[in-house]
Amino acid sequence: MPSTDLTKLRENLRRRIVAHPPHNPDFPGTSAGNPGPDGSWTDIDYADKSRGIWSPRQHLLKTHALALRSFIENDRDVRVGALAALGWWFEHDPVSLNWWHNQIGTPRLLAQSLLLLGEYAPAPLLAASRPVFERCGDFFLAEDKVTRHPTIWTGANRLWISANRLLAGALFGDETLIADAIAAALQEIRVSSSTEEGIQVDASFHQHGPLLYNGGYGVAFLDECLFFLESTHDTR
Repeated sequence: MPSTDLTKLRENLRRRIVAHPPHNPDFPGTSAGNPGPDGSWTDIDYADKSRGIWSPRQHLLKTHALALRSFIENDRDVRVGALAALGWWFEHDPVSLNWWHNQIGTPRLLAQSLLLLGEYAPAPLLAASRPVFERCGDFFLAEDKVTRHPTIWTGANRLWISANRLLAGALFGDETLIADAIAAALQEIRVSSSTEEGIQVDASFHQHGPLLYNGGYGVAFLDECLFFLESTHDTR
């Protein structure tokens, strides 16, 4: 049985997910109709591995839209479509040549979809999802020839990954992972030294070295701060 704090965390996360649907500038007007019998959509190029606008992300956005609709409307047919789409993804596991999609974008949308489905997501589906969320930890992408570990990231990137680990912890009921994710985020929410990325002493924001980035990364950093405040409200 989940603890009171875990139950409250999940409630807070679902409330935030409903209030803040995914920002979707790359694929505006993405349709949320049910997938085909195998759980995929025929209008998506699943072989695409682009670093920027990555076609398989449409699958994640469509799946998220179905999960959100099923949560709000309690629609069984829509829920079945969302579960089929998730099953297809975990079976085929598309990856991009861009680490951001693999460690941040993809786990975020999948975790939110599964949390919205809640008890309707069967145990085998949750088990199949674990490799995706493990990439929020230590992940080696062969094409990139680099190991990406969450502790090497700073600024908005670190908060994005920490938020994903919090979502995964809530999903699997792993309170140690939840605590580690919160601790990692709190280490980054501070005024940085002049040689570090993040919040600067003049309240500006740097990312990618000493590059002024109040918009983009700075806005994302602030939004992730709000994510942690709202998600952990009324928990220990």
